[in-house]
Amino acid sequence: MKARKASDDAPVTFDSSFNAQQDSATGVVGMVEVIHEDFARLETETTQAEKDAAQEHKDFMQQSRVDNATKQATVDANGEKVARLSDELENRNRDLKGTQAELKAAQDYYEKLKPTCVTKPISYEERVQMREAEIQSLKEALTILEGSAANAAGAAGTVAGL
Repeated sequence: MKARKASDDAPVTFDSSFNAQQDSATGVVGMVEVIHEDFARLETETTQAEKDAAQEHKDFMQQSRVDNATKQATVDANGEKVARLSDELENRNRDLKGTQAELKAAQDYYEKLKPTCVTKPISYEERVQMREAEIQSLKEALTILEGSAANAAGAAGTVAGL
């Protein structure tokens, strides 16, 4: 079995074992002086550590206040932006509804006018039949005009003979 040292029982937080100035101690007075020096050194280190920690805390709190103010300003700006964009969205939705109503009315009117405006395709047979009817009516018109022209010429000759 191994012999145990006092440093083996030390808590995990200690980096090394505690070594006071034990070499200079001679007698009770020397031991009291060493203890006094150790406590003075420990008090100085602790005081400095507390000052450093207090300064770190003060710096951290200042940085936190600045971060908090910056983030609060961002939150406020984003809140205003959300409100503005919500209003804009509402206005655009109203405009969209109005425009859709106008479009529907225009489409309904177009559907109403479509039968009268859009010609339906005519088959070839219907076109031939229409063309024949037109030719026939043109021939009749020509015959009437030729008859009128002959009558007019005859009438002109009778008027000239008078």
